[in-house]
Amino acid sequence: MKAQNDRLSKIETEIGDIKTMNNHLTKSSNHLVEMQSKFNSMQTKIQECHHSVQNYSKICDDITCGNSSFDMRINQIESNLARLERQQEELEIRQDQTDERSMKTHNGGL
Repeated sequence: MKAQNDRLSKIETEIGDIKTMNNHLTKSSNHLVEMQSKFNSMQTKIQECHHSVQNYSKICDDITCGNSSFDMRINQIESNLARLERQQEELEIRQDQTDERSMKTHNGGL
């Protein structure tokens, strides 16, 4: 009988150990799921950063390598600026001419 009690006690202890191990495995599994989620989030952020770096690199290449699209944009801006300056000069000339005519008309009427 004592042997049976000892054996039963040993089995109960082993069952307790199994339950404890099962709890540890469940906690470990939950931690792995959390870590996988964090890993996926980090991987997404890394991909976003990589994409941003590629975009900035392309912009820098455009600026430093004399890329034709960048040069074309600068040339277009310079051309528009020159056109606006010419138009301003023409308007100033017309304004001067109008002022002169106005003075002649005003002086001629006196």
